[in-house]
Parts: sequence; C-alpha cells; structure tokens
Amino acid sequence: MLRDREVIRHSLPTGYVNEAPTTILLSLYLSTAALSEAVVASALEADGYPRATKRWFTVIVTDGLARRKDGKIELTGAGLELVEQILAQLGVE
Repeated sequence: MLRDREVIRHSLPTGYVNEAPTTILLSLYLSTAALSEAVVASALEADGYPRATKRWFTVIVTDGLARRKDGKIELTGAGLELVEQILAQLGVE
C-alpha cells in the first residue's frame, strides 16, 4: 500500500497531496458517464471536508483533468490518460 501511495503521489500534478483528488479522479474514471458533482462529493464529504472537496473540483477542472457540463463533471482526455498511467504503474489492468 505504501508503494502504491508513492506511485500515485509521484504521478499526480504537484500539489495533489491528499486523498480527495485521487478519489475524485478514480470515481470519474470508474463511471461510464459524467457524474453529478454531488454524487462524487457525497463520498468525500462523509469525511467532513465539504469545502475542500469543492476546491478540489475547481483545481481538477482548472488543471484540465476534468470538465463541467450541465451540472455534471467528467474526465477530459488528459484526465483519462493520467488515471490510466497511474493504474498501469500500479499493475492494474
């Protein structure tokens, strides 16, 4: 698990230092369609950090890894490529 965390930490853009951005990106990757931000946020907000979750959505969109459309959020090509790169480094097929 520690090795996996290091792989993820080194693969993400600088500043992506906690679990929230990883959870958001993986949730979007696992979805077959754009998800409502509320759906993704609900899992994260259970940890008690609703404001941080909203900030992470903004960062991920600003960094071009996801896009908002009609109240939903989905990975961009760059976001999809990043998640697939991380999964490959972890040996996940």
